[in-house]
Amino acid sequence: MQTVATSTKRLCLISVVALVLCLVFMTSATAAQSSNGDFRVVNITTDSGGSIDEGDSLNVTFNVTNVGSNTGTKEAVLENTEGEEINRTRIRLGTNPPFNSREITLKWEDTPERPTREIFPTVRTPDDTNSTQVDVLWSEFDIVDFTAEYQESTTGNNVALNYTIQNIGSEQNTTNITIENNEEIIVIPKVPGQVAPGQQVTPLQETLSGTDAQSSFPPNEITRNRNIEQVPGEYTYELTTENYITGEDGDTQTASVTVPNTGAVSIDRSYYDRDDNEINIETTIENQANFDVGQQVVELWVDGAQTESQTISLNAGESEEVDFTNSSSPGFTKEITVRTGAPDSESKEVTGAFRQINPRITTISPKTLTGGEEVSISYDGVSASVVETVTLSIVDPNGDVVSESTVSSEANDATLSIPADPSLIDGQYDVRLDAEDTVGRTTTTIEKDAISLTSEVNPDAVGAIGEPVYRAPAGGFVEISTNGEYMLIGGDTNGDGTPTQYFDILYVEEDATMINTRLVGTNVNSSRAYGEGVTSYAHELGADAEPDGVFENVSFQGASTLADFRENVGISPRSTPLQTGRYRLLAGANGQVIIEDGAPTFSSPIGRSNLVLTQPQLEAVNTYVLPPASANEEDVAGSSEEATESNTIAAGERLLIELQATGFTGATGIDLTTDSTPESIPADDIARLLNRPEGVEMDLSTWYYDGAENTESDLRFDGASSGDLYVIPDETTDQWANESQIGENTEIGGLYIVVDTRGEAFSAPSYGDVMEFETRYESPAGERYLYQTVGQGQQPPPFNPAVSPNDGVEHFPYFGDSDTTVSVNSTIEYMEPSIQYGRTTVDDELIVPSESDGQILGSTTMAPGTEATIQFIDQSRPDPELVTIEEVIIEDDRTFTASADFSALDSGDRVTAEFYTAGRLPDNRVVDRRDVRVVDDIDNIANYQITNLTTPVEVQQRSSLGAIEATINNTGELTGQQVVHFSIDGEPIRNESLRLSGNGSATLDLSEQFVTLPVGTYEYTVQTDDDEQTGDLRVTEPASGATITSEDTNTATTSSPLDDNESPNENDGNTDPSGIFGLVGVSGRDVALGAALTGTAHVLGYWA
Repeated sequence: MQTVATSTKRLCLISVVALVLCLVFMTSATAAQSSNGDFRVVNITTDSGGSIDEGDSLNVTFNVTNVGSNTGTKEAVLENTEGEEINRTRIRLGTNPPFNSREITLKWEDTPERPTREIFPTVRTPDDTNSTQVDVLWSEFDIVDFTAEYQESTTGNNVALNYTIQNIGSEQNTTNITIENNEEIIVIPKVPGQVAPGQQVTPLQETLSGTDAQSSFPPNEITRNRNIEQVPGEYTYELTTENYITGEDGDTQTASVTVPNTGAVSIDRSYYDRDDNEINIETTIENQANFDVGQQVVELWVDGAQTESQTISLNAGESEEVDFTNSSSPGFTKEITVRTGAPDSESKEVTGAFRQINPRITTISPKTLTGGEEVSISYDGVSASVVETVTLSIVDPNGDVVSESTVSSEANDATLSIPADPSLIDGQYDVRLDAEDTVGRTTTTIEKDAISLTSEVNPDAVGAIGEPVYRAPAGGFVEISTNGEYMLIGGDTNGDGTPTQYFDILYVEEDATMINTRLVGTNVNSSRAYGEGVTSYAHELGADAEPDGVFENVSFQGASTLADFRENVGISPRSTPLQTGRYRLLAGANGQVIIEDGAPTFSSPIGRSNLVLTQPQLEAVNTYVLPPASANEEDVAGSSEEATESNTIAAGERLLIELQATGFTGATGIDLTTDSTPESIPADDIARLLNRPEGVEMDLSTWYYDGAENTESDLRFDGASSGDLYVIPDETTDQWANESQIGENTEIGGLYIVVDTRGEAFSAPSYGDVMEFETRYESPAGERYLYQTVGQGQQPPPFNPAVSPNDGVEHFPYFGDSDTTVSVNSTIEYMEPSIQYGRTTVDDELIVPSESDGQILGSTTMAPGTEATIQFIDQSRPDPELVTIEEVIIEDDRTFTASADFSALDSGDRVTAEFYTAGRLPDNRVVDRRDVRVVDDIDNIANYQITNLTTPVEVQQRSSLGAIEATINNTGELTGQQVVHFSIDGEPIRNESLRLSGNGSATLDLSEQFVTLPVGTYEYTVQTDDDEQTGDLRVTEPASGATITSEDTNTATTSSPLDDNESPNENDGNTDPSGIFGLVGVSGRDVALGAALTGTAHVLGYWA
């Protein structure tokens, strides 16, 4: 039986045993400590005297004394405030003085900077710790607040600047304070008088204590108010602080204010009154402020001296007109200034005139008009300084102004345009010159009956011939309306007074005619040049023949032949085709040709118009493709639904070349004079153009050779059939964004050239070569096209120029001496017809699903719109199963989608697919033939799943990562190939391209990689296209050698990294992408070994 006494005895016994055990443990610990000494830290001091400037180095001196009974060797460590090691040393101390104590100094490099205010350097031994406080000194001046306020005042200080500055640092310091406005004037501190722009003044200085200061003086924060005077305007002030001692930049703030103008001056008008011999000044004074101004003085200053003043009162936002006069004599220029006390001012110069205005009209040209012309007028007598406005006008017999313009009083000539208006009155027109002076008085001179616009047949009006103006490119065709019995073309006067260098008489037979402007003036018959609507005197009779036949009623003033008449008015035979410019068209009631104002005209004109020839343009070449067919199968001009703009073309297709150009069709040989624009132009006509020395070249060549054969492409117009090469004229101006660029009456605005690449006109390059179609208008530098020289009564041949090609370069007829060759081009790649299916095996077999609504996806090099057929033949059965997809359509992006019932095909059947198109090259009807793999599940063709992933994995530093392994299973039906990615903490370690058959598997590991990572836990990842698995990698200290403490100590690098652009195509377990192993702490075997060998000597430098 247990008694209380027994329990008590047992409890005492247990207590005694425990006490004995504790004494034994304490004695053992003390003995262990004393066996290696007991190192105490005393007398810790610094060389900074208790404070240090931020960032400076600090020497910490301390005494270590061994108070133990045994000699020992221990480390003394200098730590920062956060307990991080700064420096260390190993010391050995005995037990008896002086060998038991030692004074040591350790250096703390780069102590903390702001915002740290104090640091506590601490010295630690295994037995003791001691520290001291050191203040970190720095100063920084922050701008707490900065404002600029306008104070209502018309004089004196009107802007209040208020700012508050605080020293947020730990020590007292002085700051420079400056304030600058947007005129770069230092306005603080305020100095007597105004501060001139660019004047330098000493900045204001303020001394402030740090925020930790115990004393209240000097203060930690100050507020200042500065009042300054500013003239009206908008100001932005910048307040800046700067450390007075160190010169370091401090804080910056801006404040803005608007000083309103209480007396804004605007001189509305200032002029000299020549009758009263005085200067008149009309001004407006405005109070732009939101408060009233009691008295505002307005002063007039003349040449720097005040001559007059007026006092006004202005309420807020009001204005008042104030006028001044000042006596002045003619011939003097005075500077007039109006000032207010705002202050504000404006100045003007006014000159007194010597003489009266005396406008005069000196010359007018031409004086005989039919409408639609420009009239040059010279004048003088209006250059006096008192002239304010000069106006020229042309006035009809009824007194109505038909043309008017405000002209310069400084110039002596101007040009007015007479409108091409059928309602213009026949008769004599006046020219009027009005000059208005500065006080509104107008002086006028009129040249009566200066211009003649007459018609005896139609006294009320001279009608236009169809259109007022016909505009079309030189070198092309243009259709014009005709009228009267005869018409004349050309012979009008240019702006410089010289006649246009072409003149002919036409006998009118129809209401309209088609003109070939390239042949006009050459030795071809009349119908080729002017069409069947008129007959040309020069082309039919000859300019040196007397009037006869249909021209028997024609007569020339002062001459018996057209040639003589041309010579009398200064018109020579053409040396070039009709060039860019205006050619007058005038209809006459009879054939009486007279001279008025030096220019030919009919005695009885009944209609007029103008033929304006524009400069030929070579703008652009664009290429399109169409499905295989004959070139002439369809009119594809313009926006054909089948044509696709493209930079590639497959063999057998049609190439459509869109040429945006004008100025060459008249030389092709096509005849538009008997009919409207044809549907097509024979290729031989284009060949004729290219064979003539016309400076026009069209060429198809191989621009880039992809292979070694260098096969040249070519396009032959000569002898080409319309099925091989079809040329379509663009009878619109649709290719041109702005039809006025070439002319609204253009008959042919370009060409569409359709090429059947299967035909004889086309020579194909090699597959992959790039063809270039180029068109050039040629012209050697410093030369131009010229006709053969002929006599006055003769006309030159159109295509036998007097100039020869210069080094093979011909002369385009519409280029001048300063023009050189221009060209346009377009490139297109010639490709083999091919198919790329969207779903294929790694062996490029087509994959189709065994489904009733299976889809086939793909893309091709062939032209959109191509019709194709895909046929599937099951050859594994005695009676082959046939699946045909008709009318496979190639879309605009060259892709196709086809559907069919594949349910009759079974997985494992041997099936062949043929993709073919009709109408392509005879030996290339089948574009693609390949084996087919039929699958039951189209969504599970090849599926790489990851299994048997080892996790967690624990390895020592510099050990192999072979424990990281994973099994890759292809759970799909077919062989696949994917890249398996190994990574650690997101950094790639190994990438391996792995090929697996259906339901096949393979195991991969990292046995060739070694760890040089710091101790810790990392996440590693294994990834395929279909799956991703992660695990933990635990890196531990090595059994021997140095412990790698950070990635910075890992100096190993990979010995032979792959190129950044290299992608593995084979199973390669040693792949090191981009040399990343050495960077992230995983290396190959030799690299890890190198890190281990060098670590003891260099990486951990305190190893001995």
